[in-house]
Amino acid sequence: MTVFPARNRSTVAALVADLAAPAEVLGDPARTIDALASLADLSAGGLAFCNAKPDDIAARLARVSGATVVASAAGAAAARNLVERMTLIAVPDPRRYFIRAFNLLVAPEVVRQTGIAPTATIHPEAQLAHDVSIGPGAFVDRDVVVGPGSTIFGGVQIYEGTRIGRNVVIQANCSIGSHGQSYERDDDGHFILMPHFSNVVVGDEVIVGANTTIVRGTLQDTVIGARTIVGNNANIGHNVLVGDGCHVGAGVILCGSSRIGDGCWLSIAAVIKSVTVGAGAMVGPGAIVTRPVDAGAMVNGFPARVTAKVNKYNEVSGR
Repeated sequence: MTVFPARNRSTVAALVADLAAPAEVLGDPARTIDALASLADLSAGGLAFCNAKPDDIAARLARVSGATVVASAAGAAAARNLVERMTLIAVPDPRRYFIRAFNLLVAPEVVRQTGIAPTATIHPEAQLAHDVSIGPGAFVDRDVVVGPGSTIFGGVQIYEGTRIGRNVVIQANCSIGSHGQSYERDDDGHFILMPHFSNVVVGDEVIVGANTTIVRGTLQDTVIGARTIVGNNANIGHNVLVGDGCHVGAGVILCGSSRIGDGCWLSIAAVIKSVTVGAGAMVGPGAIVTRPVDAGAMVNGFPARVTAKVNKYNEVSGR
């Protein structure tokens, strides 16, 4: 059983007030919350969330007693007869609400690395803020700039000219600023490489997942906007521009010169083939995007086609 003790005990009523988000309490609002857990590990005094459909939620909550569960409005209504032994918090998005509760009651996830490892290689001409952390075996090249509060995990390779902002996290074994596959054939059929004279710019508060490659630009910088999250094993090509606040899922491929607007959600293994994806759009898992995507559209399939519209939170809002 895995539970996460709350730093400070709270009541349901106090939690709802502190989060200040739409919520309805069904059951005892004075019930104490002293730990957070998964539904499988939930015990008295704990808080969990449940995304089960109304027809299934009663069975999922059958063993819960003395605890609090965050559920959808429909799910909570279907489980209303259980509130004698538990408290339900009915919200539009249970998982999102639980995440906010976790960060409030336990703590934000801590990046468990401090200082610069003795086995890291730092070029004398690299510019690192005083509180940057760099893990074992990492390499930071000349003319690299890393801003305050940033963390670079072991095995990361950061090449010449890369600019990394404040409070950035780059997970293990990433390659930032390497050359891409910008090739043409000459008259004899031999490959010739387009020179990559530009750099990579990573904005503030970006998180880059393990084993991801971000290629330096050819004639203009490759840019990752502030507060964007990039998953593990992604590949971001030369001259790509990713806007602010985007989600780039694991295994995503952004081919050279792709343009991703602010607030986009690119699901796992999607491929963007050097086209523009408008602000707030959502690309489904495994989709291959060969044509521009309008702002606020959801696309799926191969070739990707519009299947819905999404709101500002990348949630389906209509077809």
